[in-house]
Amino acid sequence: MPTYNRVEQLRNCVKSLENQDYPNIVVFIVDNASGDDTEHFCRALVAQDERFRYSRNDRNVGSNENMEIARQMITEPYFMWLGDDDLISRQYISTCVKRLEADPSMALVSGRIIYHRKEGFGHTTLFQGIPFPRHNSDPKKRFREVLRTIIDAGGFYGVFRRAAVENIPLINSWGNDYLFLCEAAYRGRVETQSLVGCFRQDNSADIPISDSMLDSNTPAQQMENPFGAIAALFFWRILHGSTFNELEYEDKLLFALQCLQVIHSRWMVLEQPSMIDLSREI
Repeated sequence: MPTYNRVEQLRNCVKSLENQDYPNIVVFIVDNASGDDTEHFCRALVAQDERFRYSRNDRNVGSNENMEIARQMITEPYFMWLGDDDLISRQYISTCVKRLEADPSMALVSGRIIYHRKEGFGHTTLFQGIPFPRHNSDPKKRFREVLRTIIDAGGFYGVFRRAAVENIPLINSWGNDYLFLCEAAYRGRVETQSLVGCFRQDNSADIPISDSMLDSNTPAQQMENPFGAIAALFFWRILHGSTFNELEYEDKLLFALQCLQVIHSRWMVLEQPSMIDLSREI
């Protein structure tokens, strides 16, 4: 669980983890050099609950690298990322793990993603994220379907089979969560369990894309054309990523172009992105 300067939200998140009915959890909290009371809270927590571990970076390395640091600590067969302001229902982990253990073809199982957005005059709007599409035996079709249908990428906070995704990099690029989900779907089936939920805050209306990109240390060139960066990321990764080594080059190129068509149909790509320049930067 990566965290930065949100100790009050972190306290609530920890409570939801302490209440899980799955007994074999280990929680790694990776502090991105917080300046609030996070360190004090976490050191007290690990002293009293052996399920929790705490690591603190010497400096703020950005949210993407902090998430990768957390992943490198994991040796268990299943893992999940969790935002420090997220809450999960009591049976969330046990339900996802049970499904993964029952079906070795599964790479990722998520619960429903339920967002709450604070509106004016004290009102709160609740809405759900988009569930994963139905199963498909064709890896390329699964990849494209996830790319086509997933809007919020909330399934990124489900439970992964580590062996299925350990060679998928968390690239420091805008849209890396979409790519990670799509590659997970290529390597195995993905599924949403509707009886459990992950509750997340939606601040998208309040935080500009540029601020989110700065927070994750995204390369500056991508800020000029963030959705062009997503197109370049997918194009480069399909042509060069190890996930797709089984495909002939012509098949990779065709597959990459099909995915670019999906991206252009979904997002406003400013002008025509330079695939070569953006890919070189990635």
